[in-house]
Amino acid sequence: MSLTKRKMPDSARRILLEILERGPLAPHQIIESLKDVQGDRATRYALKFLRKNNLAKRIPNLLDMRTSFYALLPEIRAKVDELYNIGPRTRRRRKR
Repeated sequence: MSLTKRKMPDSARRILLEILERGPLAPHQIIESLKDVQGDRATRYALKFLRKNNLAKRIPNLLDMRTSFYALLPEIRAKVDELYNIGPRTRRRRKR
């Protein structure tokens, strides 16, 4: 996916925001931080969507090769905020 404005799942937007705020994260860290907002399956789907559309990359964890980190691609990182309007105002929490 090129850097054009296209439909992106809300779960992917939340993950992009989380990675922008906290830097590269392991999938279990993303799931834990977003567990009140979205389920595990939605998070895994969103990570796959981001990788498939070249918005994020998987980085192997050299200390524990069973896990990996997800980070935004450098050229994407600068443009994500303006293209997808990601910021504190778009982050929504699910009501309990």
